[in-house]
Amino acid sequence: MAHANAIDKRKLILDAAIKIFAKKGYHRSRVSDVAEEAGIAYGLVYHYFKNKEELLNSIFRERWESFLDAIRLYKDSSIGTRDKFTNICFFLLNSYNQRPELMEVLVIEIVRSSKFLEESHIEKFKEAFHLIEAIIREGQAKGDLKKEVDPALAVYIFFGAMELILTGYVLSMLKSRDSLTYQKVAETVVDVFLNGLSAT
Repeated sequence: MAHANAIDKRKLILDAAIKIFAKKGYHRSRVSDVAEEAGIAYGLVYHYFKNKEELLNSIFRERWESFLDAIRLYKDSSIGTRDKFTNICFFLLNSYNQRPELMEVLVIEIVRSSKFLEESHIEKFKEAFHLIEAIIREGQAKGDLKKEVDPALAVYIFFGAMELILTGYVLSMLKSRDSLTYQKVAETVVDVFLNGLSAT
């Protein structure tokens, strides 16, 4: 029971940090703001996290891991190359739909900041990079995708497109609150991406 309560408290603090970082920005936020949002004593935050930086790193590490799990799931599935990419795109877009504040923190406060250059973050990004690259190589081996296209470069193109689309939603330049619309966006991204790779 005590362990479960500790996990609940930790999640409560992380969820509060996501809200505060999204609302005020990481650099303008204080640990006391997080504690107030979580409805707990200021000192309790330090029982679970050393400082504000560890809060941000934990948000990235734990939430990014769920993205990696999704990529692994689709990569290892028996569905076709196009469906793999469509499902991955939709997962990212629907993650924004379900947790817009979380995506704002990931896109604005981590990926677009010097924090992202930390070795632990880069390694996690490389892991996603290699999984997507493996899907592309598999598609090339099957004859679905052009063999002359450099898979590593194609990964940069894919992630670049997704990052900018998510940034568009975060900055309210793109507007959508309907899961069907997100599905259509995912299909459009994959159409544009794969039509440039298509072997036919």
